[in-house]
Amino acid sequence: MHGWKLTSVVAAAVLGGLVATALPGNAQKNKGKADPALGYVDLAKVTDQVKQTQEWQVLVRQYEDMQTKLQEEIEALNRTRYLTKAELEELKTLRAKKTVSDGEKKRIEDLEKQSDVLDREFSTLAGTERLSDDQQKRLGELDKLRKTGITVLQDEANRRREQLAQLQGKVLDEMQGKILKKVEEVADNKDLVLILDRQAVLFGGQDLTPDVLRKLGATAAK
Repeated sequence: MHGWKLTSVVAAAVLGGLVATALPGNAQKNKGKADPALGYVDLAKVTDQVKQTQEWQVLVRQYEDMQTKLQEEIEALNRTRYLTKAELEELKTLRAKKTVSDGEKKRIEDLEKQSDVLDREFSTLAGTERLSDDQQKRLGELDKLRKTGITVLQDEANRRREQLAQLQGKVLDEMQGKILKKVEEVADNKDLVLILDRQAVLFGGQDLTPDVLRKLGATAAK
C-alpha cells in the first residue's frame, strides 16, 4: 500500500510493548531468575511476508476502493462547488432519473459546468479596470459565492481525508495487533520473557521469526 510504513509502526509497537517487559504468561515462570531468556523477531521480514498474504491483500483492496470512492466524491463536489442547495437538489433529482429528456440532459450539463463558468466570469470582471456599478456588485456577489463554495469544498475534502486516515489506522492496528499476539504466543510457548526486534540484537538470543511467520500463515523468504 503506497505510503504505508507498517514495518516501523509494528517495530515501535513491539519495542514499546514487549522489550524489557515481562510477558503476562511468563512473569511467574521467570521469577527469581537472574537472566531471563531472550528472543527476537525480524519484524521487517515478518511485515514483508504478511504483506504477501491474502488477508493483507484484501485489506489493501478495501483501502484502495475507499480511496477511489472518496476521490471521486471530491471531484464531483468540485464540479458543483458553487451551486446553491436548490440547484444541487435539482441536479441530484435529474441524475437519479432512469430516463431523461434532451432538455434535462442539457440542464444537467449546464449545472455541472456552472462553477467553471462563474470562475471565468469572475476572472473577467476582476481583470477589468473600470467596472460599472452593476458589474462591481456582480463581482462582489461572485467573490462571496466563490469563497463560500471553496470553504465548503475544503471542509468536505478534509472530512473524506479523515475517513481515509481512520481506515488506514484501522488496517494497521488490526495487522499490528495480530502480529504482536502471535509473537506473544510463540514467546510464551518457549518460556521467553524478553522479546526484541532483530535490529536491536547484536548477538545471542533465540530467533522467533520462523515460528511467528508460521502462526501468521506467512512463509519466510529464502
